Amino acid sequence: MKSGATNLLELLIEHESALGRLYVAFAGVFNDTRVFWQTLAGDEQRHARGLGSLLTDPKLEQWLGPEVQSRSPAVK
Repeated sequence: MKSGATNLLELLIEHESALGRLYVAFAGVFNDTRVFWQTLAGDEQRHARGLGSLLTDPKLEQWLGPEVQSRSPAVK
């Protein structure tokens, strides 16, 4: 069973990934600011990978705290 911290982290990874996809779409639509949107998309992909690397860290529960379950709905 996944912990609340793991669930929250996975949700944050989903958000970062979704923003990255949105920025890729913006780069395709807004040619005059394409590089800007591509840069942001790359940033979001790096954020998602960085968060993903925390999933196996044994300190995850300590970092996010015991009240993480009550914080998850705020992120959705």
